[in-house]
Amino acid sequence: DGAGGGADKIILRNAAQIDPQQVQMRVCFLKHVDDSLFDLDRRAVDLGIDCSIVDHRGPTDRRVLPHLAELVRNFHTQLLHSHDYKANFFATWLAKNVFASLTSRFGSSAKALLSVSIAITPDHLLFLISAKRPA
Repeated sequence: DGAGGGADKIILRNAAQIDPQQVQMRVCFLKHVDDSLFDLDRRAVDLGIDCSIVDHRGPTDRRVLPHLAELVRNFHTQLLHSHDYKANFFATWLAKNVFASLTSRFGSSAKALLSVSIAITPDHLLFLISAKRPA
């Protein structure tokens, strides 16, 4: 089914099910600069999912923080959901330093997120995930 780990595929599948009339959503992929097989952006676009890519050089590459902060601000993010340790690390920093909205971490399902997002009525949902490099 192509490059990408389990979380990547789950996010793409679940993000495609979110109703854009209810929630404006974007998926942000953290991609290692050396990952020449990365194709999740193409797959997201094929599914009609708005996406952004932020390149990194390692699991805790803090140079991505200004790029992620700008993305969160410009997208007017109200709910940030992250998957895996890298994305969780950055999401925790963003929640603390950029915005004070609800941040969901550690892999909830999109249906749970959608019901949370409807309950708190955010207009903008940002999924932050890191793409796994192929072995």
